[in-house]
Amino acid sequence: MNNLAALPVVLPVVIALALVLWPKPTVFRRSLVGLVLAALLGFALWLVAEIAVAGPLVLRVGGWPVPYGIVLVADTLSAVMLALASFTALACAAYGFAETPMSEEHPLRLPLLLFLLAGIDLSFLTGDLFNLFVAFEVMLLSSYGLLTLESGARESRGALPYLTINLVGSALFLATCGFAYSLLGTLNFAEMIVRADALAGDPRLTLLGGLLMLVFGLKAGVFPLYYWLPTSYPILPAPVAAFYAGMLTKVGVYVLLRVFGTVFPASEHGLHTTLAWAAGFTMVVGVLGAVGQARVQVILSYHIVSQIGFMVLAIGLHSVAGFAAAIFYIIHHIVVKSALFLAGGCDHPGKRHGRSFSHWGALEDGAVAWPAVPVPGDVARGLAAAQRILGETHDHPGGLHAVAVDARRLLARGEHPDVGQHAENLARGLLAGHAIRPGVL
Repeated sequence: MNNLAALPVVLPVVIALALVLWPKPTVFRRSLVGLVLAALLGFALWLVAEIAVAGPLVLRVGGWPVPYGIVLVADTLSAVMLALASFTALACAAYGFAETPMSEEHPLRLPLLLFLLAGIDLSFLTGDLFNLFVAFEVMLLSSYGLLTLESGARESRGALPYLTINLVGSALFLATCGFAYSLLGTLNFAEMIVRADALAGDPRLTLLGGLLMLVFGLKAGVFPLYYWLPTSYPILPAPVAAFYAGMLTKVGVYVLLRVFGTVFPASEHGLHTTLAWAAGFTMVVGVLGAVGQARVQVILSYHIVSQIGFMVLAIGLHSVAGFAAAIFYIIHHIVVKSALFLAGGCDHPGKRHGRSFSHWGALEDGAVAWPAVPVPGDVARGLAAAQRILGETHDHPGGLHAVAVDARRLLARGEHPDVGQHAENLARGLLAGHAIRPGVL
């Protein structure tokens, strides 16, 4: 049973290698990827239920004892994160299938996506610090490839900060692993907890915590190490950007939660306070960065930075309520932010950065073709309503009075508009008084 803990890592790697050897895009190739991602999602959901009954799964790879071997641990939190990663990958892959004709699909996009998923899953499952470094490298190498795979010269320049900062972070992480081993004599998280408690108050332990905070804060996009994020995500195709937005920074937040919530003793108040202040600056800087932007993907990228600050602040509070809030928001953010990036990609299918808000009115008029992606009817009507509001409010003012007149007219005729129409009329009335022009937001 414990051997199943390795499945979320091994299966994507095996399928990715098979896809590399079979590069021609076909229906069967796409179907295989979809089935594998659906199977991983089903397995992760089963794992959540199994752990709730039988407790965590612990796999000592090769049978080697701690601290000499690699340990994989699947508990409730890691199983939930595995389910979210598989779900997000499946949704983004399906969107990509609908958006990109098979003849135009790059043969390496799907293998690299699976390698990236394997690195993310390993980050959630690993039970030691060095294996976490290996997971980060698998994840980052795949992300480097995806970042430049379908980019031109202009977009590739936007990938330079991502590449440079993460290379520096990887070197610092490896050096920090060496320092942690020299200080604690182990890199296994379970043993590190015991030995860190014995060193509580030692300045060397505080220094180790500061270095790990720097490394994981860089991965999460915490101030002042966030610059790589808003310059790199918008250059990606919409389905790949959605997966990055949902999962990559959350790996850094997850590790911050694990390390500073369990490994380091609660008496390290200085570390927690520093983390909370960094989170506060992250919240503010991300919002301010989004204010001056006009393109959808860029705005959403800056909002990721701000929202990471909320998660990290909850971790910095170092309380049960704070940890619960962080976990809840991580789960929420993965789903919602990925969906927003996918929706942002609908305004200009196949293009990067997304269109400016000043062009959104053209969507209703049919100037831009929506991709053939199944969207619930209410969501589609809501998007169309938002486009009409942004495109028409300044030209057709009327305020709440106009809404009331329309409502009385409908009632007099015995007609009752649907909920979507009510929402559109109300929103137009609320916004009309402010004379919002297209492109102002």
